[in-house]
Parts: sequence; structure tokens; C-alpha cells
Amino acid sequence: MSLSADERKTLDEIHGDVRVLVATVKHHDVVLFGPDRRDGAVAELQTVRERQEQCPARRRATRDNRMFVVALIGLILGQTIAIGGLGLTYLRLRALERQTDTTEMRR
Repeated sequence: MSLSADERKTLDEIHGDVRVLVATVKHHDVVLFGPDRRDGAVAELQTVRERQEQCPARRRATRDNRMFVVALIGLILGQTIAIGGLGLTYLRLRALERQTDTTEMRR
């Protein structure tokens, strides 16, 4: 099977591009995982994440945030119950007024 000059030229260009891609992939592999597959950027990122998760200040801030959210929910529920109680009291007073008015009308 013989290739024409154009086909040969195209094939040579493809091989050149593949060589560049292989070198780039190897470089990225070394950067991400390190030459011994332990010291690359992925390992560094994992170490940073572990340090952040273990950070006492971050843990305290997360705990404080949770406590704030719980307190806020309690405050909202308390206000809702108070407003509901006021509404019920108002309705009872109105009903009592109507009852008093009808009693007076009967006399």
C-alpha cells in the first residue's frame, strides 16, 4: 500500500501533533500526580483540604453558624406563635363583644 505525497504529508502532520499531545499529557500527569504518583498538585490539594477541615477556627465558625441558624429559626417561630396568639385573642374579644351586644339587645 503506497501513500500519495499529500496523504504522507497529512500523516506526518498528524504524527507531529500526536507527539506534542503525548508530551503535554505526560507533563500534566507529572504536575497533577508527581513523578512518583504522590507529590503532585492533587496530593497538595488534598493536604490543603484536610488542613482546612481540621482547622479549629473553621470548625468553630461552622458550629457558631449552626447555632445562629437554630436561634434565628427559634426567633421566627416565637414571633409567629406570638402573632397567632394575638390574633386569637382579638377574635375572642370580638366574639365576646358580639355576644355582649346580642345580650343587651335581648333586654
